[in-house]
Amino acid sequence: MAYATTEDGHRIYVRPTDPRAIGLIANRGRIIRGSLELWRVALGLHGWATVIDIGVNYGEMLVGVDIPEGVELIGFEPNTALHKVLHKTLEARGISIDLRSQAVADKAGTARFAVDRTWSGTSSLYDERHDGSARWQFREVEVTTLDEVLGVSGRAFCVKVDVEGFEREVVDGAAKALANTSHWALMLEIEHMDRGYLAELARTYDVFVKEKETTSLRRVPGERIAVEELLDDSTLHRQDCVVLSPSLS
Repeated sequence: MAYATTEDGHRIYVRPTDPRAIGLIANRGRIIRGSLELWRVALGLHGWATVIDIGVNYGEMLVGVDIPEGVELIGFEPNTALHKVLHKTLEARGISIDLRSQAVADKAGTARFAVDRTWSGTSSLYDERHDGSARWQFREVEVTTLDEVLGVSGRAFCVKVDVEGFEREVVDGAAKALANTSHWALMLEIEHMDRGYLAELARTYDVFVKEKETTSLRRVPGERIAVEELLDDSTLHRQDCVVLSPSLS
């Protein structure tokens, strides 16, 4: 079975026919270093009761960090073709996870999911980007929401969201949990996020990006032009942001 070996010597098992797997092998178990660094920062902000990885893929964002003992760990990966190698990876790392094949969005139900045969990391819920080419394999998946998963327990949670353009839906589906929990953090991919929505998010919540060379966070402003100016700064990690509860910001 093919695998990537991380800088810490951990194995990430992969499907060798997936070009993303080849990238993981070549880059010692990571695709974007800054994303893993920001995830470490988010995990270190509080003593979380629940940690959720939405879009687990091969599990590199779990293998590359220290998951505290006793944490409820939930992973969502609708591309079930990855589950076998993912379980092997996490078992080897000693990580116990509740791995679910659902997608996460703004309402529960079922939806069409597009598996990218050319790069597993860009698989997502179906939208206008997905043509009828051989690149895509379509299947129906169950869909849940973070509100449904977290309930109203008030337990502190930290979530990594990598859903290829459906970040707004995930956030909308977490409105009750965000309002009823004192300590929470959401890490969202923003590389392809509409800047207008990012500004809107920053007007509603406390949103930050990380400096590349430090663990310092820079607040994202609530105006589109200001957001665009901020993200022109090459000293910042511009792939992801972290959204924090007022108690943490």
